[in-house]
Amino acid sequence: MQLVIAGRIVGTVLLFLILGSVTCLAQRAQITGRITDSTGAVVVGTDLSLTNVDTGVASSAASNEAGYYTIPLLPPGRYQMVVKKEGFKPMNRSGITLEINQVARVDFVLEGSRANHASGLPKKGWRPVDDR
Repeated sequence: MQLVIAGRIVGTVLLFLILGSVTCLAQRAQITGRITDSTGAVVVGTDLSLTNVDTGVASSAASNEAGYYTIPLLPPGRYQMVVKKEGFKPMNRSGITLEINQVARVDFVLEGSRANHASGLPKKGWRPVDDR
């Protein structure tokens, strides 16, 4: 008799643990997006760092060969993201708020750094002068 009661208690505890873990996983969010440059070309291998403003917990990712990134299984909250790639100006984005079960899309358009531009190239809108 005591063995049957103990088995039911263990079974009930296991059921609550399983349901609790499933509920915990279901209360997550995800952030995804695409990284391009100012011409619209994808930027591969961009480093992204996402930090929960309230807890300080950071997650990281890198953009793939199509320029996309995904950071899954995030607790709901307020976040700040930093994006870095050699040859481009770093970008910061704050004010990102994730809700339960949300898939947020945050795209970035990176600008080349000054060191990335050759000084001898004409600027946008430059036109040659006809000296004839």
